[in-house]
Amino acid sequence: MFQLTTLVFSEDFSIESGSGSGCPFDVLTVHEDSIDGTTLLSACGYRAPDTIQSYHTLVVRFTTDESYDTTGFQITYSKN
Repeated sequence: MFQLTTLVFSEDFSIESGSGSGCPFDVLTVHEDSIDGTTLLSACGYRAPDTIQSYHTLVVRFTTDESYDTTGFQITYSKN
C-alpha cells in the first residue's frame, strides 16, 4: 500500500541565491524515487516553497558552495 508523504517548509527559509535567475551557489532539491528522478523542487532565496506531496519515495538534497552563511531551512514531513 502506498503512503502519501508530505513535506512542509518553515517560513524562515533562507538559502543563498544569485542575483539572476536560478540557484548558482546553494540549492535545495526534492526528487521523486531517486536523485535522477523527477525534480519536484529546486529552491533558493528567502521565500519558503509550497508544500510538496507525493506517493513516491522523496529524495531531499542540499548542495552548497560553502561561501556564505544563512539561517537555512527546516522541513517537517509526515506519512499518511
